Amino acid sequence: MIAAGSAVVRLIANRLGSRTQAGIFPRIFGNGPISSRAPSEFAGWTLDFEIFFYLIFAASLLLGDGRKSIPALTTVMGLLVLSGLLAHPADPVLSTYTSPLLIEFLAGVWLGKAWIDVVRLPRFLGGASAVIGLGIIAVVAALGISGE
Repeated sequence: MIAAGSAVVRLIANRLGSRTQAGIFPRIFGNGPISSRAPSEFAGWTLDFEIFFYLIFAASLLLGDGRKSIPALTTVMGLLVLSGLLAHPADPVLSTYTSPLLIEFLAGVWLGKAWIDVVRLPRFLGGASAVIGLGIIAVVAALGISGE
């Protein structure tokens, strides 16, 4: 499934031709080192994730309402991330489209669903979440952990 997705993305990039170097899929299809695969625009890497997410999201909408589409989207994205964590793909395209960053997009879907369904949590959870978040930031800073 991942290989098929990679092939589709490569086909689209080939069809777009030289526009891919400055557009949606900039240099991610090269075989060079990581630094040569970086998008020409700093924010370009986010576009790769966004477009991939929207393609999967649009496909999930073909299943109908949120009772079917959101669980299907969750399953597909979860399997992609899990396969990336297990396989550690060396191919830059597979590495991108099996990245745990996809979970952030999925979290947005579920937060949107909760908002539409008018899910309300107790007020104290907001303050507790802020304190826990600040505590995690302090621990990460104190330990010198880098996101790189």
